[in-house]
Amino acid sequence: MSNPFDFLTSCSSETIHRILADETPLFEGVVLGHLAPHLAAQVLANMNSDRQHEVVAKMSKAKSAPAEVVQSMSVKLRQKMEAVEKSESNLYSRRKPAEWKPRSAEGLKAVNVPEPDEAARKQALINRTLSQAKRVSARQAPANRPAPTPVPGGHKMDGLALAAEILRYSTGDVRHNISDQAPKLYNVLRERMFSFDDLELSEKDSLAKVFANVTPKTAALALRFASPSLNSKVISSVSPRLADLIRDELDASARDRVRVRDIEDSQQKVLETALKMQAAGEILIDPNDPDLVE
Repeated sequence: MSNPFDFLTSCSSETIHRILADETPLFEGVVLGHLAPHLAAQVLANMNSDRQHEVVAKMSKAKSAPAEVVQSMSVKLRQKMEAVEKSESNLYSRRKPAEWKPRSAEGLKAVNVPEPDEAARKQALINRTLSQAKRVSARQAPANRPAPTPVPGGHKMDGLALAAEILRYSTGDVRHNISDQAPKLYNVLRERMFSFDDLELSEKDSLAKVFANVTPKTAALALRFASPSLNSKVISSVSPRLADLIRDELDASARDRVRVRDIEDSQQKVLETALKMQAAGEILIDPNDPDLVE
C-alpha cells in the first residue's frame, strides 16, 4: 500500500511543522507515523515542549486509522502544501525588478534604499496563505471535482513502535522533555528504541556480560543471521570457553534448517536480557545514548 503522505518528503521539516501547526495532536501523530523516522524527529523538534508531549502521547495510543480518514488528511495537507508553495513563488516574483539604469549616470549619486525584512515578509505571507488554505479545505469540494480514491482497507498502526522509532532519531532535548512530562510512557518507549542490531554499539565488556547470561544455543541462534561485524565482536568479547561453545552451536545450526521465528525469538531474548541489565545499571547498550548526556 502506498504512503498517502509521500508528497511531504520533498518538504523541509520547518514547512511540515507549519502546515501541521493548527491540526490536533492526534492528526500530527498519524502524519508523523507515516514519515521517515529521521524526518519525523526533525518535525517533532520544531514543536514546543508541551506539543511534543501531546503528539507523542497520542501517537503511542494509536492502533489504526480508517482509510477514508487518512485519505482526507492527505488531501487536506496537500492543499495546504500547494498553498505554501504558491505563496513562496508569488513572494519571489514580487521582488524588485532589475535596477533601472538612466542613459547617463554621470553626476548621479547612489541612493541606499533600506531593504524590507524579507524573512518577516515571507513568514507573514505564508501564514496568511495557510489561513486561507484552511478555510478553503473546510468547504465542500465542487461538484465537478472527483472525490479522492479511497485507500483499500484500513491503516494499522503500532503507535508505540512508531513513537519509539521517532524518539530514537530525536535529540537529547526532545527525549528529556518527554521523559520529564511522561516518565512512565517514556520508559516504555525507551525499551522499544533498541533492536538486537544495536548491541553492536555496546562496549566489549557489556557484550560479554549480556551473552554470559544467555545459553550458547540462544546466542548462536541470535547471531545466525547477524551482521559479520556484530558476530565477530561478540565472539571476541566473551570468554574463550564461551566463544568455543557459541561457535559449536553456530556450526550445528548451519547444518540444520532453522525457523526464522526461532531466530527472532532468540534475538529478542538477548535484547531483553541487555535491557534488564541496562535498567539495573550493569551495562550500557549505547554509550553515546543522548539520554546519558548531561
